[in-house]
Amino acid sequence: MDLHSALNMFDEFSMTFASLLAEFAGFATTEVKALCERYGMDFEETAGWYNGYELKGVGEIYNPRSIVSCMQFHEFGDYWNQTESYEALRFYIDMNMDGLRDDVIAMMQGDRVDINIGTFANDMTSLETKDDVMTLLIHLGYLGYDSQNQQVFIPNQEIRNEFENVVARGIEESHLETSHLQYNDENALSYTISLALYAARSYYTIVRELPTGKGFADLVFLPKKSMQRNRRCLWS
Repeated sequence: MDLHSALNMFDEFSMTFASLLAEFAGFATTEVKALCERYGMDFEETAGWYNGYELKGVGEIYNPRSIVSCMQFHEFGDYWNQTESYEALRFYIDMNMDGLRDDVIAMMQGDRVDINIGTFANDMTSLETKDDVMTLLIHLGYLGYDSQNQQVFIPNQEIRNEFENVVARGIEESHLETSHLQYNDENALSYTISLALYAARSYYTIVRELPTGKGFADLVFLPKKSMQRNRRCLWS
């Protein structure tokens, strides 16, 4: 038996190790600013929708397809290609592998999550831990990766909308399937509230386990400065 592959001496470049190809992985900030000026689009809004990816040695990069579509149609929106790959990963998110589902909710609220990308086997079938699943999401473009701090995050509004679509469907399905006994569980209740109010991040700063003097508040929603006149503080 020949134990040696015919192709085993090559370099692999990816979203976790772009190396010499990093500058070609997407549009740089200077390029996007020039495009916004040329097509009359607001740069700050463009950044909120499509910025957020980080590559070592280059810094922030933008999804080229989304930027081109945004400039071409002169409209901000979701230009991300929905794929079967993410639907397949719903299985791992729904089963909450190693707390994966909880980390997804935290990232939807703006948090960053620690990750070990070293366990990933470079395929879509050998997913044994939540780190494997999140590493795959990095390669697919659904998560940004901070190589310096070894953390993952949801990079921008466009990708956040993709997560929201999946989570929203999960809320509806779990509502139909969850028993009354589970509703009486504090963790289940906290999770349900987190899911139901994930959209509040646009108006509130979300704080977990805030000291109150007589224990801790599970979830506190503090109105952002721009919303303080129209929003009230929420406690759970």
